[in-house]
Amino acid sequence: MLMYERIKMKDIKFLENKKLANIKELEHFINLLEKTSSKKAPNKDVWNKRADIWKDQDSKRQKDNYRLKSTLAYMKDLNLLQEDYSIVDVGCGQGKFACEFAKKVHKVVGFDLAENMIDQARDYAKKEKLSNVDFKVCDFKN
Repeated sequence: MLMYERIKMKDIKFLENKKLANIKELEHFINLLEKTSSKKAPNKDVWNKRADIWKDQDSKRQKDNYRLKSTLAYMKDLNLLQEDYSIVDVGCGQGKFACEFAKKVHKVVGFDLAENMIDQARDYAKKEKLSNVDFKVCDFKN
């Protein structure tokens, strides 16, 4: 997800020193990334199906956004959420991270290979009344 493919342990130490409440959630997310980095990524059809499942789950229950809050805190601590900055969110999924970034920076572009994810991201941005975020279908193979 977005600009960190891997977060180094020194960054974790930085966050621990800042005593962020959600550090355990961020560590969990990093561990998941490391476990799956050697596996082949699911194809577009798999992600389109997941988009439908996630949309259904979001409508049935209120989600706690620990990963989102941790990521925002991390980026804020590194001064990466400046009003004149632009962000590219690769693998943006439903666009929740991209939309939160758009509330703080000049421009955000989100890319995902699944059309259903991009459709949901666009709907979410419209619901949030954001005009500085754009979403594109892209597989990054070419």
